[in-house]
Amino acid sequence: MNLKKIRFIINPASGTKSKHSIPELIRSLLDKKIFEPEIIFTGYKNHGTALAREAIEKGIEIVCACGGDGTVNEIAGVLRFSETTLAIVPTGSGNGLARDLKISTHPEKAISNLNNPKVIKIDTCTMNEIPFFVGAGIGFDAHISEKFSHSKTRGFKTYIFLVLREWFNYHEKEFSLQYDDKKETFKSFIFTVANTSQYGNNVKIAPQASVMDGMMDVCLIKKPSLIQCFQTAYLLFTGSIDKSKLTTSFQTNSLSVHTNEKCGHVDGEPVLIDGKAEFKIFPQSLKVMVG
Repeated sequence: MNLKKIRFIINPASGTKSKHSIPELIRSLLDKKIFEPEIIFTGYKNHGTALAREAIEKGIEIVCACGGDGTVNEIAGVLRFSETTLAIVPTGSGNGLARDLKISTHPEKAISNLNNPKVIKIDTCTMNEIPFFVGAGIGFDAHISEKFSHSKTRGFKTYIFLVLREWFNYHEKEFSLQYDDKKETFKSFIFTVANTSQYGNNVKIAPQASVMDGMMDVCLIKKPSLIQCFQTAYLLFTGSIDKSKLTTSFQTNSLSVHTNEKCGHVDGEPVLIDGKAEFKIFPQSLKVMVG
């Protein structure tokens, strides 16, 4: 019987907990009658990209990202349009794609579930040709992503601290949009193009979004007043932000954006956009194992 080759790529810097127990969990929980595992720790930024590309060249059938959405982005960006399947053992701060795909955020269960997998094909997107799988943004979320990238601590608590610290000094920005033969201009605090329904941590920015519908969900949220902040947070956590009077949302498969902003983010990682962003979607372009 031919064993399936699976390469585990572990990012030791993701999330807040040590990843040194992950190899032992893989060795003890993965079915050796099905898989031939290989385990590698990343050592620098974009190392996961190089390791995933090497896996394709070697004919490895499955590449498992052990990390957060940034790690998944590095690896999945290479696996798009290939026959190599992505698996995820989520160990990051938000784990947006894993949560959206109902992959367990407990490493033990996520690894065990690989023994009885279902493989699906999901949509992938790009902003200025840079792949993303959860979401991309240009407003306050991008501002927080940039601050988070320089933070010495990780995790959800750090996100909350940064949001509270930066909230009062960040103001609505103007966005000129072109999509579906329409041209519109909005002033918005948060501007997100979502592939999944959530940022991560079950914060649902686009509750109706699906990674299998061939459409991007665009969400613009005006800046809430101090009183409205609590209601907005409640709506984000309960999957009802699309019901807010502050929210404008729509679906499209192609979007062009002009703004004075210079910084955006893809899957929580800051990128320079220099005032212009082109968004595209590629339906069913990535194979993913789900438990």
